[in-house]
Amino acid sequence: DQDFEDTVDFHAAMKSACDTHPGADFTQMKETCDTYFHLAHRDEPRGTGGIFYDRFNSGDWDADFAFTQEVGKQFAEIYPKLVARRMNQT
Repeated sequence: DQDFEDTVDFHAAMKSACDTHPGADFTQMKETCDTYFHLAHRDEPRGTGGIFYDRFNSGDWDADFAFTQEVGKQFAEIYPKLVARRMNQT
């Protein structure tokens, strides 16, 4: 499934961002996101998901900011690839 391929690639990018920063637990952040975006009345997820880290605080502001920058960098790298992969589909 093409959407599955996009989801795998997107989550790999987010995991890559987490893997470079101690304390950034991809599994926990993904689960938080999945829970937040779960449509209970349909018993299904809303979209691809991602990571939620709005309460992430390692106690080191500079390290936490670097993590946010890395998440942005990973997103900026993967999203155009996903769009290019699908841009000629109808």
